[in-house]
Amino acid sequence: MNKWLKWGIVVLIGCVLLVLNPKDLYYELRYTDQVEKRISEPAIWSNVFESEVDSIEDVSYIGDKFFEVKTNEGTYIVLYNDNGMNSKSFNIYKHHKRIGRFGY
Repeated sequence: MNKWLKWGIVVLIGCVLLVLNPKDLYYELRYTDQVEKRISEPAIWSNVFESEVDSIEDVSYIGDKFFEVKTNEGTYIVLYNDNGMNSKSFNIYKHHKRIGRFGY
């Protein structure tokens, strides 16, 4: 194989890795399922709204630590923050306004 072709392949692979950003891929693979399970607990939502949330209909990851949560009360966007030292928080938004927060 030509030496320039080998270098071209190496540069191409490097560019692909830069575009994909392996750190984000690692986050998505490792934490998405854990966070979805945590967000899906109706008791947490009942504490935030101080009223009973009957069911969580759907939780989906929409990218960059944002989740869309559909409940019997409506659809919300949840931003997940991992602050390290076992401190995690969720900010809840509806219509671009923060309406609640919970953490663990």
